[in-house]
Amino acid sequence: MHSVYTPDRDGQGNVIGWFASIIDITRRKQAEDALRQSKNLLEKRVRARTAELRAANEELNSEISRAKGLESQILEISDREQERLGQELHDGLCQLLTATKFKMTLLEHKLERKSLVEASEARALEADINHAIEQAHGLAQGLNPVKLVAKGLMSALEELAANVESAFQLRCLCNFPKPVPVRDQTMANHLYRIAQEAIQNAVKHGKAKTIRIELKELARCIELRVEDDGVGFPRKPRREAGMGLHNMEARASMIGASLDIRPVRQGGTLVTCRLRAPAENSKH
Repeated sequence: MHSVYTPDRDGQGNVIGWFASIIDITRRKQAEDALRQSKNLLEKRVRARTAELRAANEELNSEISRAKGLESQILEISDREQERLGQELHDGLCQLLTATKFKMTLLEHKLERKSLVEASEARALEADINHAIEQAHGLAQGLNPVKLVAKGLMSALEELAANVESAFQLRCLCNFPKPVPVRDQTMANHLYRIAQEAIQNAVKHGKAKTIRIELKELARCIELRVEDDGVGFPRKPRREAGMGLHNMEARASMIGASLDIRPVRQGGTLVTCRLRAPAENSKH
């Protein structure tokens, strides 16, 4: 209950009495209490839900971090396995082919001394073996690009282009306007593998006849471009191409680079990878 008093005045304004009014404010108090309780409950639920969302977000970030770590490990294992296969290919098959080539040369000389017509056949077989040796060396060096350590990324890309031309009988051209030293070995390796994957897609899926590799340094940025004149990147890539695309994206992500794959107007595909230039590059 709430009491309100109002003065009763005469004609001259003098107070001659009081009027008392009693107002029942119980319902208003109850409504205010109910509103206050609802507000407190809502705030409590909001805090609880916020905490749940924060925990879920932290768990999601943790899962993403673990997934990226696992993906990085898988790529590292893949790289090590490729390097191992390249070394075995170089030390095994290449050496065997080289030994066979020497034996074929000796046989050719013996046949020539005896003036036998089979000497020309032996010479043709020797040429085939030489071509097989070149291809085997190219495959071995592609799997294990030792020049990344010895002479740098540009030299490794030039060798990759030469091996692609020899193995697939197409044009693979390099365009390096200025030297771009990439001293970070991990960064150089991922760029090399991205270029290698782009070339493989151009050859196997794009049916390209000409491939161009470009490496240049822009303002605080290194840009790698691989362009081909093939049939273009399929809208629904085959499983193999899809895995190659995923590998390129994963490698770009691991070095903080952007990857853009788009069709070329006159036909073919352009793969562009851009990453922030390392501190030592920006000094040049």
